[in-house]
Amino acid sequence: EVYPVALGERPGLAELYGGGTGASLLKGWAGTSELFVTLVPINTLDNILGERFSGQRLLFIIDVEGAELAVINGAKHHLSMMPKPIWMVEVAVTEHLPAGHTVNPDLLKTFQAFWRAGYVALKLKQGLGEVREEEVVSIQRGGKNTLKVNNFLFVEANRCSEIRHSCLNR
Repeated sequence: EVYPVALGERPGLAELYGGGTGASLLKGWAGTSELFVTLVPINTLDNILGERFSGQRLLFIIDVEGAELAVINGAKHHLSMMPKPIWMVEVAVTEHLPAGHTVNPDLLKTFQAFWRAGYVALKLKQGLGEVREEEVVSIQRGGKNTLKVNNFLFVEANRCSEIRHSCLNR
């Protein structure tokens, strides 16, 4: 199924800046000109998927060029599903941000949305090291980017060791 819509926090219309794989709902993302803009429909992940996959194991891959928090805020039902879906999310920490930002202003809120829903955050790199709230708080306050990755796996807390074992033994 293909839906020609952007995902976000609520249904409506939004401006999409740029084109191709770098297009973003954030003005100024990756230095994209404000003149390269298209009006697009926007809806929530919860509205689009509804209850169709209840009770099934799911994997969501989110790569939305800075709009991660809006997508997550529009996926409250899917964050609380059982079994909990696995989420692979690209989150820019210090890269591609609009002018005036040195750290993603939604960094902490994005991770907190998952933590509050019972997820563990893992760095998507060899070893799958866990991301702790103190580390993200420090980065958000202007500290050094110690994460050194932009791709993260969010898994249900009680499945964390299973996922690590499965991924590391391949």
